[in-house]
Amino acid sequence: MCSAECQSGVYVAAGGQPAHLHAWTNSDTDQLCGGFFRGTIDTLNHAFVRPRHHGWPAFQELLGDTVHACLRQELSVPDAWRRLRAAAELTNL
Repeated sequence: MCSAECQSGVYVAAGGQPAHLHAWTNSDTDQLCGGFFRGTIDTLNHAFVRPRHHGWPAFQELLGDTVHACLRQELSVPDAWRRLRAAAELTNL
């Protein structure tokens, strides 16, 4: 199911959303989707990808909670910055 052949053929023909690069660069596959892949691939190639560091998910949650507390004026910006810097150092981010 993850092979280039499958994702460029039967998978996308059945409405699947292929992840394999070959499916995105295959002209037949692109034609099946009305030029979607050709028109979108540049955006994907320049998109931000979430970091895959071990501690990232917990840090992201802390980041969101901290920003939320700042917006609600429950935490000052300097205190929020210190909290995030300390968390980043602990998780080696």
